[in-house]
Amino acid sequence: METNEVQAKRFSKKRTKKSIKIKLTVVPIILVILSVTIMGVFSNITTKNSLLSEMRKNGQFILEQFAQRLNDNSRSLETVNGVIEDKIRSAAKVAMNLNEINNGNITKIANELGIDEINYINSEGIVLYSNLSKNLGWKIDENHPLYSFLHSKETELMEELREDVVSGGLYKYGAIKTPDGSCIQVGISADQIKSLTEQFEYQGLVEELASSKEIVYALFIDKDLKAAAHSNTNRIGLDLSEDKGALSAVIDGKPYSSEYFYEGEMVEVYDVVYPVVMDDEIVGAVNIGFSMENVNESIKKNITQTFITGIISAVFLGIVLYFTSNDAVKTINKLKEQMK
Repeated sequence: METNEVQAKRFSKKRTKKSIKIKLTVVPIILVILSVTIMGVFSNITTKNSLLSEMRKNGQFILEQFAQRLNDNSRSLETVNGVIEDKIRSAAKVAMNLNEINNGNITKIANELGIDEINYINSEGIVLYSNLSKNLGWKIDENHPLYSFLHSKETELMEELREDVVSGGLYKYGAIKTPDGSCIQVGISADQIKSLTEQFEYQGLVEELASSKEIVYALFIDKDLKAAAHSNTNRIGLDLSEDKGALSAVIDGKPYSSEYFYEGEMVEVYDVVYPVVMDDEIVGAVNIGFSMENVNESIKKNITQTFITGIISAVFLGIVLYFTSNDAVKTINKLKEQMK
């Protein structure tokens, strides 16, 4: 039987051998894993910052181009409005030059020129002739825009879009006074105007902008810090007076960007707001939300690659160190035997 001393020596030898193996295998593996983890964290941070920086630059470029389009479209709307008013003038002058003004002739002019409403109103404010029978005999009251016009020295009146007091429909009206004090009133419906102007309006532009798959939403913020146009029509009129991005762009004239969770689509977005300047005056801001899906996918992919690389490296290193540690332990034992 082995004595206690021999057993103790054998146990001590095994323990020493195990300790050396641990130092030669486990410690380096732990260090490798820690190194890979640290590099992975820095790599993810760098990747995210790089992608967000690129997204910010692309976003500002898109918004700069969009702001320029708003500028151009604003001028185009002015041009279209001028064309509409010229059409009203022309129709009124044609009606004034009729040899005989009656309902039939006025209706014929309206149909030929594509006019929705033509009224001949005498100096007392009564509609004597019209292409719309419901208007005949109607008399303007003191609150009507034409009342002041008929009692003034002005010869022409061009109104903004308003509700017709007889039908309730929306029209843009204009009127030209005749030498005897009566006038020809011409009205063009909002539907006809919309067909000419909708391609230049804010709503059409933000919907076009939001049609890109990487853009979650787009909106135009007016000077009153409200969403004047929004790709999600339910959010038109939304109060943004407490929104940091809106305040930065509209009040301070500075671009703003941030990350947040957009509850409207239940997705993470990178939000960019850019001021819109017309004739050296801030008229509002345009705001778009970029989907963070591609950024998050890139980060997940980077994490997966880092994890796989770390595991493979650790396993490979472990196998190499396991065999080299055995050789090292044997060599150490031989040296110990030789030194006895």
